[in-house]
Amino acid sequence: MSFTIYVRSLYEQIDVFYDYVGWDEVPDGWEEDEDLIKRQQFIQRCIDADPEDAEEMEELWETVTDYSVVDLMESERIVVLGCDSTFEVDDEEIENPFSDSEKYGQQPVIEVIPEIIKNSKFCLVKVWENSGDWEYRGEGDFDVNKLTCEKGELLYDGEEFEFIGGDGSSSYLEFYKDGVES
Repeated sequence: MSFTIYVRSLYEQIDVFYDYVGWDEVPDGWEEDEDLIKRQQFIQRCIDADPEDAEEMEELWETVTDYSVVDLMESERIVVLGCDSTFEVDDEEIENPFSDSEKYGQQPVIEVIPEIIKNSKFCLVKVWENSGDWEYRGEGDFDVNKLTCEKGELLYDGEEFEFIGGDGSSSYLEFYKDGVES
């Protein structure tokens, strides 16, 4: 016997750019790599940036989100908003076990990726607000008690759901300097 769980939910994709360990090192043979040089120069610019200077911050955001120059942002995390989900098991809707919006709703970015923000001199964050579909195919009988949603990660019996598609709607930006939002 098998079952399929289908989930439709709001989710956030968190993209980041920060001064990762070793950002200022140049591996042998990479001395002339233009993308590496641009990335290092931009990281230094971000480290030196004054978060109170609106014009400078606007220039940083334009640069980091202009993917034609060099792709700087990296997708760090997908956060499923469990409170805004619908669940179906074998094409029959079930009650959302994560309907508590305080526990399973939107979380501040600093709580989702604290190790990156707190351990970096700066962190540029772009949060994409989307809706998407996930699927899980399991063996045996479905047990709602095996569904979990911890820190935005949707699991069944400890296993991840497969992302099968989604739509973007909006985004917002955050800048952290020395672990503090500016």
